[in-house]
Amino acid sequence: MIKNASVFDEGLYECDYQDKNNTIENRRYLLQIKALPSEIEFVNSTNDTITGIEQQPLSVVCRVKRGKPPETLTLKRRAITVKAGGHGSIVYRFNPEKIDHNIQFLCEAKSPLTSLPLRKTVKINIKYKPMIAIKNDVKEVNEGATLSICSFVDNPPDVKLKFENVTINDKERTMQCIADGTPAVYQYSQWEHRSEYNEHIRYLDTTLTGNLTLPITEFKGDRFQDSGMYLCRVSNGIPNRKGNYEQEGKGYFISTGILILYISFFYNHESLI
Repeated sequence: MIKNASVFDEGLYECDYQDKNNTIENRRYLLQIKALPSEIEFVNSTNDTITGIEQQPLSVVCRVKRGKPPETLTLKRRAITVKAGGHGSIVYRFNPEKIDHNIQFLCEAKSPLTSLPLRKTVKINIKYKPMIAIKNDVKEVNEGATLSICSFVDNPPDVKLKFENVTINDKERTMQCIADGTPAVYQYSQWEHRSEYNEHIRYLDTTLTGNLTLPITEFKGDRFQDSGMYLCRVSNGIPNRKGNYEQEGKGYFISTGILILYISFFYNHESLI
């Protein structure tokens, strides 16, 4: 008699016995241990999270300690089966987009020994570049009037760039660049001031949070020299499809003569995905 049978007891057993006619009989028995699948896990996951980078191949690998009889593995994404079949492990490969950030994968191991499959979930954390966009808008005001400037974001919620509290009369005129990507760690470069003809004029220092304060000009008549294009550049360490780590937003601040001030915002398409 075998007690507490385990996989170490598996194999072929022979038994000789004497029947009622004193004849020696021989019987053979094959012992196989049935077992449920166990120890299900996602490979390369930390705290039930797999980290990837936008547009770079990512493999979602689920594996289990195989059962007997073999289990059948299924991998689901947003409750939709994306891969099925196989024993021991199952792999799904794809190129993630930013919309895949925080989605869940479910791995199921189904065994004929039970109606309740073994299950495991994992969350996908996708790192994607910040994207800067400024809404098109044109306003016309007379010199001397107060003008507040700001932009609105129509693109997906990744990055916004804001110009605000800028007037022709204010001694302190402030602009702000705001990024919202993943990871949320940003490095802002100097702002660049260019002419209406896209010629470089100067670089302007920024704060750690992306703020720009235009230099103080005591004589209002000289403030038209601040007109032109202003560029904000920001990076969170994730390159775009072209391999550029810095994303760029642009805004126009134009004075014609000394009478009229125009403000123009537009999308920077090269920074879009």
